[in-house]
Order: sequence, then C-alpha cells, then structure tokens
Amino acid sequence: MKKTLLEITQIILGKLDSDEVNSIGDTTESLQVSQEIETTFYELFANLQWPSRQKLLSFEAVSDPTNRPNYLKVKEAVDNFEFIMYNIGTSTAPEYQKLTYLTPKEFLLYASQNATSSSAMQVVEDWEGALYPIKTDKHPTYYTMFDDEYIACDSFLSTADDSLQESKAFGLAQVIPVFEQTDDYVPEMPAKYFPLLIAEAASMCFINTKGAPNSKEEQRSHRQLVRQQNNRSRSGDAQRKTGPDYGR
Repeated sequence: MKKTLLEITQIILGKLDSDEVNSIGDTTESLQVSQEIETTFYELFANLQWPSRQKLLSFEAVSDPTNRPNYLKVKEAVDNFEFIMYNIGTSTAPEYQKLTYLTPKEFLLYASQNATSSSAMQVVEDWEGALYPIKTDKHPTYYTMFDDEYIACDSFLSTADDSLQESKAFGLAQVIPVFEQTDDYVPEMPAKYFPLLIAEAASMCFINTKGAPNSKEEQRSHRQLVRQQNNRSRSGDAQRKTGPDYGR
C-alpha cells in the first residue's frame, strides 16, 4: 500500500522512539527523517526499474537554431533515453528512423572524422563554447548529450529544414521524478517498493540519529532488497533485453 511522506516519516519516527508529529516540519528530527527518505528514494530509483519511470517525450526547438541547428531541448529531467525517433520523411508520408546514441567522446570523434571529409559541413557551437563540425546534407543518424538539457545530433538535412524540427522527433525516456518535501506527497514508485523504501530509510536514520545500526531494521531492509531482486529474476526483468541499449 502506498503511503504519503508524512505517513512514512511517522512510521520511522515511531521506530526511533521519537516524538509524534503532525507535519514533516514539526521538529528538526522529523525534517531530517523526511530528507533521508528522499535520499533513499533516489538511491532506489537508480538501482531498481519500474514501468512508470518510462515516458513518451517530445522536444523543444533551441533558442539559437542558426548556430546550433543540430540541437533539440529535452523538456524533462531524464535518466536515459530508451530510444529517440526522427521523421526523415514528410508530414504526409512520415518515415521514422531510430537515432543511435554515442558517448560524447565517440560522438566528437565520429563528427570530426565524418563531417570534415564532406563539403556539406557546418561548424556549430556547443553551449559551453566548444566548436565541432556536423554534416548538413543528411538527416541525423547519431546523437549524444553533453548535459542534461539538450540532445546534439551529427547532422541535419538543410535542403529540408533550417534546423532539426521538434515536430519530427519523439523519444521514450526514463524520467527522473521530482521528490516533493510536502506532507501529502506520495513517492512515485510501485506499491511493492514502499516496504523497501521504509526499511532502507529507517536503517539509515538509526545510523544517523542514534549513531549505531539497528539489527532488526538491517535484517528487514536486507529481506526486502532480496525479495525485490528475486522477484525481478523470476519475472525475467534482470536478464530480458528488448534491443540494443542506446541510453546514457
């Protein structure tokens, strides 16, 4: 069963034999507990997978497409992209092509070797002021991310568009949720992970506030983690691959 941040905080405070609260901000300790819950949530987010993390995303055009025609802006904070598709056809006859992810190093090496050998080339400027070449006679094939806000592609077809078009791109991404420090906030995770969240956060709170681990909470946390890992193995989530991994 899912619980609010206040309810989780109250449960952990009870385990610590601390004062009861009606709001996460009532005491310094309750606020510290709620912050530890947030830290634990993001640690679990990094280590566990759940379908609700995936979201279909569109993009925004950049503010300076003349100097950065190969960029598109990501609308939300993203952990990684499962894939990005770009329409290399027309609006009436769309033909979507999957872009292949390259690390920034691979991308720059490829761009330098590929674009400079062509007469259809433009030097673009990254947001940090770095310059690198791209091709202007073909639709994009590869992309990378130098930061968490923009994707950069290896090329664009200048005879079709002046820059990459937001209307032609979409992606499936692992979106990073925003944890809210409010009483009624419900952490964005499946209900089956809530016992693990409570056990892990409680275990850390015993160390941080009492100065020593609690063996019962350590055992409970370990059992919950093993249970979730076993569930993933039985369902095949840990081994199943749906295709090449082009995420970051």
